[in-house]
Amino acid sequence: MLGSFGLRKSLNAAIPQTLRHAASVIPIISIDTDGQITYINQPGMELVQELTGRERLPRTLIGQNLAKVLNKGLASTVIGRTIQTGREIQGQLLAFGQSLYTVMTKLIRDNDNTIGCVEYAIKVRKSERKEKLQVSQAFARHLASKLGYQSTEWIDDISYEHSQQLIRYLCQSNHMVELTEYCPYKFQCAFNPEHGYLALDRRNYR
Repeated sequence: MLGSFGLRKSLNAAIPQTLRHAASVIPIISIDTDGQITYINQPGMELVQELTGRERLPRTLIGQNLAKVLNKGLASTVIGRTIQTGREIQGQLLAFGQSLYTVMTKLIRDNDNTIGCVEYAIKVRKSERKEKLQVSQAFARHLASKLGYQSTEWIDDISYEHSQQLIRYLCQSNHMVELTEYCPYKFQCAFNPEHGYLALDRRNYR
């Protein structure tokens, strides 16, 4: 577990300078490589509450194992996945509970050794212009049709942001959000492995 001085120093290095002034209002959580929570602010506590659906949480979560708090494997959490893979997230739109957040993770290192990870999330509210939305939807549907997917009519009802993400992963034939349960469009996307009915790697129904 990081000492208090070392933790403050590591967090200061991990959180961008432009966001430090907002540290009291955006959710921030850090863990060590064992998944123990080493730092969590009040907005972070509220985010955990939303993720777990609990009405009440312990007074502090510091020292507790994040996997046990969330009741899922550490590798199935966004911050735990970052430690496992070594790939940081840079401003990705994700669904946490019923809300959408722009999420960033940053590995905490001591020299060349990874000793933890910090995650912060900014709640977002979406807006879109109708003209831009229709163009993006039309392109996504055309692309899906050309690639041979049998069902494309549902694309007419998705958001602009979803259509943009859909275009990217149709081109890559891979999900943009590795942990698909956090995809903000999981209930609207036919390609979602759990809630959808199309497979990206097979251009037909499951």
